[in-house]
Amino acid sequence: MLTGIYLRCDVGTKLNMDLVERRLSEAVELGAQSLRIVGGAFDKGQGLLRIVRTCPDRGIRISGDVEVRDLMKRPVREAAEYFDELAVNVDPSLLVAEDVDVRGLILNVTTTDQSMDQLIPFTRRMIEVREAKLLKFSANILSMGSPHTYLTFVERLLTLADEYPGQIYALLPWVLTGIDHLKITRSVCNYRGIIGLFLDGAVTACKIGRDKYDPPASLFRLPLMEVLQLDPLVRGIRSLYPQHLTGICAQCIFRDYCGNLCPARAFNMYGDFACSFPDCQILHDAGLFPGECMNVKP
Repeated sequence: MLTGIYLRCDVGTKLNMDLVERRLSEAVELGAQSLRIVGGAFDKGQGLLRIVRTCPDRGIRISGDVEVRDLMKRPVREAAEYFDELAVNVDPSLLVAEDVDVRGLILNVTTTDQSMDQLIPFTRRMIEVREAKLLKFSANILSMGSPHTYLTFVERLLTLADEYPGQIYALLPWVLTGIDHLKITRSVCNYRGIIGLFLDGAVTACKIGRDKYDPPASLFRLPLMEVLQLDPLVRGIRSLYPQHLTGICAQCIFRDYCGNLCPARAFNMYGDFACSFPDCQILHDAGLFPGECMNVKP
């Protein structure tokens, strides 16, 4: 029923050890085998480290993100041995200090129009000189400032994918990757098997923060199985299928393979999991969505 948990270390949310540990145990009973820790994980003291240390005994594969400036801190070093995968958040417009060892790590690269010129040289240096394992790029049309700048970003990324096969990843719509580059993005997300978990034990849908949806206090006391059945947000994403999509995604020939790529991003943008992937809809509205990828029968 579940495959994984996103533990959100949002600013301002206090850690409730007992409830988080209970939720983890419940999730494992429902089939969860992975835990991804996102946000300011290592500013939460020893409590979160204790949770990290228990994961191997629970049979949970653990991954997480850390800010590059935190990579040298003692809590990160203490926890790193328990991670199956550790990713470092970096910005191409900022130098990664030479004393920060990124060998064998995944880099989460946030790209905007301000860092476009650094994109290719930054990637080459991180892979060839600093020996990073994989670069995962995050960008969208709004952060790029315009659809045309975004399309330029995609072109450069595909060039890098040819140069470094298997070491470039990005959440790109299938209509933009071309058949030769489908491996750098993903197919329909396994969102029905993933829950988000706040540090106070509240359950959410994947990557939906408290600013978008604050779970009812009454659900905190219920077993996780009942939360999955009763929480309207969680039920909404778990009942979503590609045939429910609207907008340009409903008309796209890749609908059943790409889905809307990230329902959480659609919800954060439009308030509805079934809406089109925002970049695809913006491209369509600007007349830049590839016409050959449109199916006239939604």
